[in-house]
Parts: sequence; C-alpha cells; structure tokens
Amino acid sequence: MRNDNVVIKTERLRKTFGEIVAVDNVSIEIFRGEIFGLVGPNGAGKTTLIRLLNGLLIPDKGNAFVFGYSAVKLPLKIKKKIGYMTQYKALYPDLTARENIDFFARLNGIKDESQRKRLVEEMLQLLEIEKWADVVAYKLSGGTQQRVSLACAMVHNPDLLFLDEPTVGIDPDLRKKFWDYFRQLVESGKTIIITTHYLEEAKYCDRIGMMYRGRIISLGSLSEILSRVSFGWRLRVTTEKKINQEIIDEITSSFNVKLEAIRDREIILRYDNGSVIDDLILFFNKRNLVVEDVETIPPSLSDMFIHFIKKEFFEGEVS
Repeated sequence: MRNDNVVIKTERLRKTFGEIVAVDNVSIEIFRGEIFGLVGPNGAGKTTLIRLLNGLLIPDKGNAFVFGYSAVKLPLKIKKKIGYMTQYKALYPDLTARENIDFFARLNGIKDESQRKRLVEEMLQLLEIEKWADVVAYKLSGGTQQRVSLACAMVHNPDLLFLDEPTVGIDPDLRKKFWDYFRQLVESGKTIIITTHYLEEAKYCDRIGMMYRGRIISLGSLSEILSRVSFGWRLRVTTEKKINQEIIDEITSSFNVKLEAIRDREIILRYDNGSVIDDLILFFNKRNLVVEDVETIPPSLSDMFIHFIKKEFFEGEVS
C-alpha cells in the first residue's frame, strides 16, 4: 500500500478478547492533514483500535498500515514520527512535569539538550502548566496530569498524533485552546486521530467514525453523516401574530409532524420529510398568519448516533 496522502489504512481489522469483540471488521482510510475523530461511548472499541494502529496490539484478522508500513512491524524511523497520548496517564510519578516532558523528548530522539529545553518550555507555555513545571507528577491534579500527558505526546513534533480522550477532565476554555492548537497542527500538514465520548466534539473534526460495539457505524464528515439522516429534523417558525391552540391542533392533525414547543409567536415542529416545510408555510399564509422567520434545525449528534446504532444492529427498527 503506497499512497503519500493516505497515512493510515485498515482492511477488515478485527480484535477479540475472549468472547468480547473489541474491533469488528473495521476498514478505513485516514488522510494526511486531517483531524479524524473516533466518536462513541466508553467500551465502543476506540482505544483498542488506536492500540492496533500503534502496533501495541496484534489483530486477530485483517491488516493495518501506517505510512505504508504494517502496523505490527513499524520501523523505528516511523515510530519516531508518531505521538501517542494514552487514555490513562503514562507519567512517571516521581518525575516533575518538566522532567516527564523532557524524558519523552529524549525517548523520541531529540538528543540536543538546548533543543529539548526549548521544546519543553514551549509545551509548558502552550498547555499553561508553567507554575506546575517543577511539581512531581503524583502531586498534580488529574486535569494537570492530562495536560502534561498531552505535552509528552506532542513535544517531539510528530507527523501523526494519536490522542485518546485528551480533553477529559479539562475545563471548557482550555478545551477550546486544545482544539485551536490541533487545528493549527493539521494546517501545517500533521494528522491527528482523536477519540472522544463527547459527541459535541465531533464538530471540530474533519471526518468522524461513529463507533459502537467495535464497528464503525457511520463514517464521513459531519455534513455527510447528517445527509444520511432523514429523521429528527426540527422546524422553527416565527409568525407575526400569536399562534392559537386551534391552529396548533390543525397542524398536528393535518401534517406528519410532532409539536416540540410553542412560545406565543414561535412554534417548533419535528418532521421526517423536508417536503412538509412548503406545505406548512402555505398553511400559515392561508390562515393570515404572516411568517416572519423559518429555521431548520438538524438532528442532534445523539439523535444521529442512535439512528445509526439501530440501523447497524436492529435493521428495520429505525424510525
């Protein structure tokens, strides 16, 4: 497999632990210069898939390639191009934050002391942990340990970065800074594979793989995945006059919609077929209710996730 734009390729990858199928028939491609998100609940198989791609686990079946090399036999020159932040903090508890970052820099081939010092200080500043730089790791809070772990994964400026739940335990402001920095990295040509169970973080990824019970149940950009979901859309209509109960009753009995909210001049309806929108606008106009604003609201990420779970595992029950 040789394609300079394809950083990772898997072919029907499978991994079991006893009777538990952790990764089930996963075939994906991940491209240079993108943030690829593995999104799903705890136990979905995200961490196992990352460990397979790092060569830390051997698959039962299928193949995985990183930079064109088998993930099971990655040469040292390729391993040094990879950064990996584990879900569980891999810090040396008796080393300070600075010493941990410096150690991982040396481990990844940065031998020049002045260069390491500069890179370590950059990481301390970037992740806002300067004041804890000389505190031993076991005395740091969970959130600060998370930041140090991320610094250890990034300090050697890898081309490919695996981040396993990097934003767990981090406050919203710092989380946004992390994502801003991740975006800068991919714009410079890096590739990031990130796992998260925060569905709302999918919007920061260029593409996502929704994962459940070891399978990728939907794959693509958020807009592509959204286009595959026909149910759960909402319509917000604002009218010039107050919408009375008689109008509400007529709408719910005449159209294939469900009432979600009503606030004086605003009504929110759930629909499955977009063709109903024009019919509703015409309905309001015929009843002398001038429509001031119309907004379509896409399904929530939770709605989409549930939709694809049902489609993958309970075909025929999707509503």
